[in-house]
Amino acid sequence: MFERSTIIGVLFLAALAYEDASAQGFVLQQKDGVVADDHLGRSLASVGDVNGDGRTDYIVGAYNAGPRDINGAGAGAAFVYSGATGAVLYEKHGAAAGDQFGFSVAGAGDVDGDGRPDFVIGAHAAGFGAGAAFVYSGATGALLYQKSGGAPGDLLGYSVGSAGDVNGDGRADFIVGANAADPGGRSAAGSAYVYSGATGGLLLRRDGAAAGDQLGISVAPAGDANGDGKFDVIVGAGGASPGGNLGAGSAYVLSLTAPGVSVPTLPHTPSLVLMPPAPNPTRGLVMVSYALPQAAAVRVSLFDLQGREVSLVDEGERAAGLHEVPLDASRFRPGLYFMKLASTGGILQQHVVIAR
Repeated sequence: MFERSTIIGVLFLAALAYEDASAQGFVLQQKDGVVADDHLGRSLASVGDVNGDGRTDYIVGAYNAGPRDINGAGAGAAFVYSGATGAVLYEKHGAAAGDQFGFSVAGAGDVDGDGRPDFVIGAHAAGFGAGAAFVYSGATGALLYQKSGGAPGDLLGYSVGSAGDVNGDGRADFIVGANAADPGGRSAAGSAYVYSGATGGLLLRRDGAAAGDQLGISVAPAGDANGDGKFDVIVGAGGASPGGNLGAGSAYVLSLTAPGVSVPTLPHTPSLVLMPPAPNPTRGLVMVSYALPQAAAVRVSLFDLQGREVSLVDEGERAAGLHEVPLDASRFRPGLYFMKLASTGGILQQHVVIAR
């Protein structure tokens, strides 16, 4: 019989020390789980500046939030905190005991086109394991979309993420993994779904090729991998056995617009998109990706923790669509920095960690 763990969960928000390679970083904020087995910090992510104060905010999941939870043991919870003050901006809870809401969390980009970034939370154990994912407004905290697994045991919401603007309608789309789904009767082959931020409709579905592939166990935005002007996504299949190598695993970069395939442009509300710099953390070259709904003047800059502009990344009149600009981060001291995009549609911000 398994004994109950006493792990509570602790989150440290730290800035790396500049001079001492062995330094552990300076603690800016610390968030702790309240009772044993909350597992706060199992998932966490930057969500961008949801409250419009010019600072990047962040989300932390506590998927096993216990008896104190308002909807029962293991319903789970997730908290959006102010990057400036550490105050709770939003607190969200699972609907029922055992949902494990907050097992996965991510910034979703500006899904609803209001100029503020939104966020997405997974509850893979909801509905007898069918799973669910929830997209919330960063500006108001209101529920924008809920997606549910098709069958018990699918575990939809095991992974969640922003997809960027994959269909070119000016809105950030989002991706959800269901790594235990059984497409075509293939047990635990897994599936991943990309949904429209503008409408909530399904844009792309990818299924695992063989039983046990567990496709969708991880998902992430991939930037514009094929140069078609639209964002792509990357999906992991940790249980795949390519070439007969059992459990070797696979990863797939997927595009909505493969060569020779056209996708109709959808009506949209113009909005800016600034993707998280990648890779992050970085020791060298980092790619800065942003999208404009229409031609506009932009200024993309890198700022340090003191609010000083340390590098002008991009500036000038830019056409509508996706833009990618490389930045050599090796010339900066290690630490936490902020990438800021300013244009006529507003100001967006993402964090980037430069490591030694």
